[in-house]
Amino acid sequence: MPGKEAPQLLLVEDNALEADFLKQELAEQGYAVTWVEDGESALAALQENHPALVLLDIRLPRMDGIEVVRRIKAGRQSRFIPVIMVTALTEVEERVRGLDAGADDYITKPFQSFELLARIRSMLRLRRTYEELASTEAKLKKTREENRWLRQEIQGKYAFEQIVGRSPAIRDTFYLMEKAIESPVTVLILGETGTGKELVARSIHYNGARKGKPFVVQNCGALPESLLESELFGHKKGAFTGAVADKKGLFEVAHGGTIFLDEVGDTPPSLQVRLLRVLQEGEIRRLGEVHPQRVDVRVIAATNRDLQEEIKAGKFREDLYYRIQTFPIPLPPLRQRTGDVPLLVDHFLKKYNPRLEKQCLCRGDALSLLEQYPFPGNVRELENEIVRAMTLAGPTEEIEPRHLSEAVRKAGAGPTPAKNGCLQDQTGQLEKAMIVQALQENRGNRTRAAQKLGLSRRGLLNKIKRYDLE
Repeated sequence: MPGKEAPQLLLVEDNALEADFLKQELAEQGYAVTWVEDGESALAALQENHPALVLLDIRLPRMDGIEVVRRIKAGRQSRFIPVIMVTALTEVEERVRGLDAGADDYITKPFQSFELLARIRSMLRLRRTYEELASTEAKLKKTREENRWLRQEIQGKYAFEQIVGRSPAIRDTFYLMEKAIESPVTVLILGETGTGKELVARSIHYNGARKGKPFVVQNCGALPESLLESELFGHKKGAFTGAVADKKGLFEVAHGGTIFLDEVGDTPPSLQVRLLRVLQEGEIRRLGEVHPQRVDVRVIAATNRDLQEEIKAGKFREDLYYRIQTFPIPLPPLRQRTGDVPLLVDHFLKKYNPRLEKQCLCRGDALSLLEQYPFPGNVRELENEIVRAMTLAGPTEEIEPRHLSEAVRKAGAGPTPAKNGCLQDQTGQLEKAMIVQALQENRGNRTRAAQKLGLSRRGLLNKIKRYDLE
């Protein structure tokens, strides 16, 4: 017997006495019934009530039941609604025509209530099957569409066109990237902070033979040694306090694909030995396990450090260095990419105008200031500068110098020349401005400021003292 949520039925019957009898019979079984007397009313009720099943008399005024069936089954939304035709014993030809028109079942007059109810239950089960199949098909179609879109999005996002620039320096990088794509060699990307090392790594992966496999990222300086070891190599349940379950490491996750080891120069010395074994033997061993397992992973590493200096200082293994620098790709800082700033500015405007619901432009004096600024934070700093300026500007306002940061405006204004126009004095003032900005961006942390400026800590301290910046 149907439950409280029983489906609604549409009864199409021109005989009021028969219709009233059927409504009572069906109501006693818990069904909600809508009754109409002709075909046109049936089609209207179909649109309004969306019944789960139609009980249809074949003999109707104006529009017969066969035409009603045909129209129901022709509808995109109604074609899965089961239709049971009600016919007389003598209407054999009409039954055949009705089934050909799309009716799902028929029942002949006179009939017993239990027979009608059994047919209704059977057709409702059939409808649920239709709906489940349609739902599964729709989900599969959506998944296929999402996967296709995702593949296009990934391949487009990390295509070379996303690394904007036409300067000779960046063209040299493009050439090396193309060679790296053609070969499975280990790649070491060298460049200052903010030059786009991860974007280059993703471009190599998603344009290469492994593009259908995982691309995983780990910043080697972002975690303590114990956590980094577990993250990279995984662990077995009970290997240490808190290891409540087996865990795959990123090398396992990346099997068949690529792992990007960002800031590899910050890897603790003890883990450098394990990285060396992966590169030499293609084997890893989870923490707490005895037997190693093989992995097929391409390694792309990146660093903003001078690894040869790190080797001299005893902080980086020489044998690991020669393993990861099989194919080095140097990324030029933005200050060396002559002519690329306007292209990057235009790229970021196109990227963020839709997101911020604006139509900003950047030309004239504002663009000149951006071209003159050395951008110690490189492309990332330029991107942040553009977003900040767009946030300050009106929806359709052109970016002006007043929208730019103080550091950009000061650098663009240039140092006040001495009376004799001494180049050394002007260079000193620009250097002082860059040091002030680096200290501000790193909240006074002199070690980080020195790294950003490409100086040793002692060298930065000497310049701070020289320019009286204590």
